[in-house]
Amino acid sequence: MNIFSRKKLGILFLCSGYFLCMAFQWPAENFSSREKTAKFLKNPAKVTFIFSDAEHKMKGETMKQQLLAAIEKTRQYTLNMGEAMPAEKYNFKPDSAVWTYGELMHHIAYGIVWMEENYLRKTKSEWNPPKTDGKKTEVMNYLKQSLDILQRSVASTGEVSEDFINSFYLIIEHTAHHRGQATTYLRCCKIVPPEYPF
Repeated sequence: MNIFSRKKLGILFLCSGYFLCMAFQWPAENFSSREKTAKFLKNPAKVTFIFSDAEHKMKGETMKQQLLAAIEKTRQYTLNMGEAMPAEKYNFKPDSAVWTYGELMHHIAYGIVWMEENYLRKTKSEWNPPKTDGKKTEVMNYLKQSLDILQRSVASTGEVSEDFINSFYLIIEHTAHHRGQATTYLRCCKIVPPEYPF
């Protein structure tokens, strides 16, 4: 590389450093000369920290958006499953040893509430489902409330840690497991289950 090329590269590097500082709104007096800018840019630890911190925040927000999108998909499909069964069949059970359809859907709702409290917010509580008559109106309202609670919990969280993500998907997995059972109930009643929202 000749001297002229090195000079151009140096000027470009210094300009890039200046605009980087401006982009992050640092005080101008801290970088009032080329010497200070060059001194700052010679410290790779500072530059790495800036980019790492910004990247970390960006990834956190992106992950939160993905979790919120997963909730909306879960909300849509779970509520569709609840609506698919006629109110007069909410007491249906394919075997005497299992829940009625209403009880099954109520269990999904309570599972979301309990797991959000214990796994996401780390607030320990006993497994103590509220009593239900298993009627469609009551169950559907409870499902909507539980999904709203989950949505608010994710939306209001600060750092989206690995533990938070794993706990979140435990809730989604539990919901999907029992939704699969609900599909069998519908089939037994000769009802075509709602199409999954890909």
